[in-house]
Amino acid sequence: MKRKIILSTILILIVGIVLIYPQPENEIVKNEANIKKLNSLSIMLEKEVGSGKYNEVNEFPQENYVLNRNLSKCLNGSKINYENGSLTIKGTKTDYCYAYFDYDALGSLCRNQNMAECFIKNYQKDGAIIYHDGKCDNDSEANCGLEAEDLSYRYSGGNDVVHNYICLDNKTTGSCETNDDLYRIIGLFKNDQDQYEMKLIKNTSLGNMQWHNSENIDKVDGHYSNEWEYSSLKNELNGTFYNSLDTSVQKLIFKDHNWQIAGCSDGSVTPQQFYKYEMGIDEDVGIYKANPTTTKANIGIMYGSDYCFAASDKWWNTKLNNYSLTKEENWLYTSTDKNEWILTRRSHYSFAVWSIDPTGYVGYNGTYSSSVTAKYVVRPVFYLLSNVNLLSGEGKLNNPYRLSVANNV
Repeated sequence: MKRKIILSTILILIVGIVLIYPQPENEIVKNEANIKKLNSLSIMLEKEVGSGKYNEVNEFPQENYVLNRNLSKCLNGSKINYENGSLTIKGTKTDYCYAYFDYDALGSLCRNQNMAECFIKNYQKDGAIIYHDGKCDNDSEANCGLEAEDLSYRYSGGNDVVHNYICLDNKTTGSCETNDDLYRIIGLFKNDQDQYEMKLIKNTSLGNMQWHNSENIDKVDGHYSNEWEYSSLKNELNGTFYNSLDTSVQKLIFKDHNWQIAGCSDGSVTPQQFYKYEMGIDEDVGIYKANPTTTKANIGIMYGSDYCFAASDKWWNTKLNNYSLTKEENWLYTSTDKNEWILTRRSHYSFAVWSIDPTGYVGYNGTYSSSVTAKYVVRPVFYLLSNVNLLSGEGKLNNPYRLSVANNV
């Protein structure tokens, strides 16, 4: 009798251990080749653009579809992601998951509508747009607790998943006439009037330019200044470059936009903390007292946080001084032999500015007083007015988005 009791007790303990300690996490890649062998996944495909109705199918869509991050889920908490034709589930092997795919057609869905409003309303239909609300209510978001938390909508990921090209050449369809007229959408950002504006970056560089040129140097404590407010580069962008734009493009740009120009001194921070220093939300204790933290301008360049949050969200826990690891999954990375200027200054000093080097590393050029006179890549950035409509396009390089300039601005 005692032996039976002992055996029963052991059995109960074993069962208890199994229940308390679930199976270890595994990454299960499910693709078209083996999908028919699986009985733990339902693939749900949207019937037509914007219908919100789905049919269950037996294989992954080949193109023009994106994973709906909000609807896709696993019953026992596993996390689901879909990139490059492969679906990855991180969790227990026994979990059952539902993968919902929407027709990737923001261009069709938002045609002849306010572009910003329609994109925000339907952003889930583009798997590369992430809403930075700081809430972890979506299992497919890898690092939701490390977002900017500014209620922005930003494109994140590599060029294979991000389709955010926009052409400003006054044509109505087709590829862009010249690369000079081709831009990309960084994201949508809320302004002081509680409206959303699209933020664009030029797809190609203006060339290698100095932050301060030798003829227009503002010195602080005997050093060349890193103050964007008085830099020759700011003057060049808002003078020569702005004046070179077609008048139809100038009408689209938000004039005298507010730019935050605080800085950061430390590269061993995550994109979220870097963003807070840039915006002045958290004050870098060593911020150089002589420098202003805001300015107004039509044209600027990208923030360091713009670049960092353009990487796939799985990298957002990476420190800036290791950000070269993200370059293959960051659409803002460009392979050049020169550094690229960003708007962030090194706040402990009056003469150093951050940049992105050819490997994708985010840091500051540290050649003492000559740092701001270095010649680096420059890609202009500006915000569109909030009342711009979408005319046509799919956001792809050979079929970029186009705006209805004449009638809506």
